[in-house]
Amino acid sequence: MSTEIIKHKIGQPIEIKPKVLKSQTELKAVPDAELRDLILQTYRSESRHGHEVISEKGDAGRKNLWVTDLRRCPREVYYKFYEPSKAREYTEKGLVIFADGKLHHKDLQWRLEHVRLADHPGGYLKDPELGVTGYYDDLVFVGNEDDFKVYDILEIKTKLSGAATSIDQADYDQDQYYQYMAQFSDWLNGHRIRIRGGRLAYKDKSHMSDEVYFCYRLERDDARIAEIRNYFRWLKEEIVDKKQIPSRPYEYESTECTYCLFRDFCWQGIVIPSKPAFIADESTEPPEQELVDSMASHYLKMREAKVEAETEMKKAEAVLMKYFKATGQGSLAVADKQIMRSLTKHTELDGEFLFAELSKQTKNLRQLLNLWKALTAPKASLVQQAIKDGKIDAGLFEQAKHISWIELLRVKKNKGE
Repeated sequence: MSTEIIKHKIGQPIEIKPKVLKSQTELKAVPDAELRDLILQTYRSESRHGHEVISEKGDAGRKNLWVTDLRRCPREVYYKFYEPSKAREYTEKGLVIFADGKLHHKDLQWRLEHVRLADHPGGYLKDPELGVTGYYDDLVFVGNEDDFKVYDILEIKTKLSGAATSIDQADYDQDQYYQYMAQFSDWLNGHRIRIRGGRLAYKDKSHMSDEVYFCYRLERDDARIAEIRNYFRWLKEEIVDKKQIPSRPYEYESTECTYCLFRDFCWQGIVIPSKPAFIADESTEPPEQELVDSMASHYLKMREAKVEAETEMKKAEAVLMKYFKATGQGSLAVADKQIMRSLTKHTELDGEFLFAELSKQTKNLRQLLNLWKALTAPKASLVQQAIKDGKIDAGLFEQAKHISWIELLRVKKNKGE
């Protein structure tokens, strides 16, 4: 760190050493649960997502599908229409996320409208055939065409840093559907507004990346719009009109199920193994403390040595493989040993074809799973696809699982070290 040089009265330079206020080792402070709870109560009292709203109104009052049902499990859609009281209460964290999302939306809308790049007329859109409704976030001005004003439909989303760098399929689909719905808007047509395409604006709400906003332009995708409308037609005809509930398309510990308000009700009656509690085993004789201390120290040293050795081995392997490749030789004599270049056969099965063929031959679910297990270790992706295709109910798959728990050691660094 540099020091400041000043002139003494007799002309000699004097160094002024810097002084920094040091942090205290102990602060006179304690957690304030009262203030925290008061803040959280404000979110619950102002929210339309409260338990009372869910129990008494929920989504039973709406008689149509929403565009946001794109990202929902079809069973959740059924529950929102016919079993809204079975939803659990929103967590405080969920309510905070909703409120923060609104703030981000309003802030960006104000900024775009302030520089006259965007305008926010109407907002409400509807598919007259299917009755699906939605509200776009904003319109981005593109230019004038004939006697029309041309806009792109803008969707604003808040994301974590890793999720903002690529387009989410559900966000893409939502904007595409809005582009289709725009042609039926009396407001847009009455104001001579034509929609050209779409825009997505992602904000990194964690502020962990160097960039804060990630923005994308979307061309109208008629093929995808047709797929989206066919999906909503299926939801309307099979789920809403016929009041049929489909099999579970996701596993119990999937992200979709974990954050679903109907998770407990949806999985009621199906036993899901829970993580066993870690308690002392009275039948086990503990080792001497001196030995424990010695092995703990030895374990840490060996773990560090292992990491260092693996790094050095990778460097050595790279050099040796480069040698073998350059010379065409397959071995290298070292002392009384040989370092050899070997090829290991790796075989992958055409899982989709195999599973399809087995399904044709075996209609009994238990026999099918046993045969599949006997022939190959099934890939998780194939099982998940079979569940999504309705070939297997996720509840039956959970019951077919055999779960065991293995004890492992890990190293955790103490804070401040």
